[in-house]
Amino acid sequence: MSLGKDKYMHFSACAVITIVTMVLFFLFNCNFIIAALAGICTSTAAAWGKEYGDKNNPNNKWDWHDIIADSLGTLFGIILSSIIWLCV
Repeated sequence: MSLGKDKYMHFSACAVITIVTMVLFFLFNCNFIIAALAGICTSTAAAWGKEYGDKNNPNNKWDWHDIIADSLGTLFGIILSSIIWLCV
């Protein structure tokens, strides 16, 4: 698996999506589990949607390594949001 710019972009995008979603849920006084599930669902939908678009593009293909990078970014986002939640 090549850790090119693309994998870092997948990781970063899913981390940001997860963090933003969870922080928004925290602002509406949702508990941590609900916020985490919303973050996971939102970033997973974005990741799978991106890969589905890649699969349908004749110049691209589905890449499971991108999904792994997305998943790691989501996990990182949950961890960082947990720290934010505990500090507030």
